[in-house]
Amino acid sequence: MTKRPMSPREAAARALCRRDGHPENIQFEGRPMWESYLDTVDVVLETATPLSIEATALRMTELVLEEHRKSMIHFDASKAWIFETYQQCLAKVRKQP
Repeated sequence: MTKRPMSPREAAARALCRRDGHPENIQFEGRPMWESYLDTVDVVLETATPLSIEATALRMTELVLEEHRKSMIHFDASKAWIFETYQQCLAKVRKQP
């Protein structure tokens, strides 16, 4: 049986999971733990692609609010980075004519 190649999205989510000290494949809400990091990876990928600043800020806001609603716990380092990036995007949007 050959292993399927890991997508960059999955590799990034697994790396974030390991960085936070979690076993990648432990079950969390019925799925492997690494899958809970896909939203964070998606924000980074969306930010790295040429989307409008408004679209990026809106998507980041939605993800941060959804994550906060789900967990109601303190931000970990990756979520703090997302929040800081969101604030920077918001500042750019406010400066645009």
